[in-house]
Amino acid sequence: RGKVVGNIMAGLVGGIMLARPFSSIVAAGFGWRAVFWISALLMAGLIAVLWRALPDRHPHGSIGYARTMASLPGLVWRTPVLRRRAFYQGMMFAGFQAFWTAVPLALVHEFGMGQGGIAAFALAGAAGALAAPWAGRIADRGLTRPATGAAMAVVLLSFVIGAVSVHYHSLAGLIVAGVLLDGAVQMGQVLSIRSLFMLAPELRGRLNGLYMTFVFLCAAIASGLAAAVYAFHGWDGVSILGGAFVVAAMALYATEFRGRNALATTAR
Repeated sequence: RGKVVGNIMAGLVGGIMLARPFSSIVAAGFGWRAVFWISALLMAGLIAVLWRALPDRHPHGSIGYARTMASLPGLVWRTPVLRRRAFYQGMMFAGFQAFWTAVPLALVHEFGMGQGGIAAFALAGAAGALAAPWAGRIADRGLTRPATGAAMAVVLLSFVIGAVSVHYHSLAGLIVAGVLLDGAVQMGQVLSIRSLFMLAPELRGRLNGLYMTFVFLCAAIASGLAAAVYAFHGWDGVSILGGAFVVAAMALYATEFRGRNALATTAR
């Protein structure tokens, strides 16, 4: 299961990361509007492919939309693994989004790059997506808890490396920070999804929906904060912001090792 989730997430995050250099190159050559026109055409083609390729699915025992929505708050309350994993990944993804929101500004202001340079940097960062299948195999071996801690530590380290690299104008160091950040966040995502999918199969859709809603809400807030923090405090401020998100996740992670809680909070 972890291997399958890892492969899917590699494609998902790889697409997110490759979209950055693609849009930069298109915008540099044809203007920003061309990005939206090309995206619309790609989506139209994808709709046609999925319409023909996806099998019919007829779920059994549906409780109806209204009752499904009404069950969500209780599901959050009764599922500690969901709360914990959503917070872990929400904080790590917030750091991820803060980095990738502010790093184009830093590349322009600190390194004098244009759209082409930013695209090349984002392309290098996409290498972190390769961590997903590896993370799935780690989870399948029962190493979810230590791998989660390692992922958080690497995210924190990436912000330290990024701060030092910008201070000394080291583009290579900043690339390393981006690759480490992407790989660690990708690992955390795979570990969390796999943990949730180990729970009741009939609840997977709702668990996944609640989890992803919280994670992307954290990312959206972090994106807005990162732009404002960079404007007033520069890259050092963004590094502190991203590090603070991860420290919050690590503080909750530390509670996994308190007596009975160590046995009850993490799906293996």
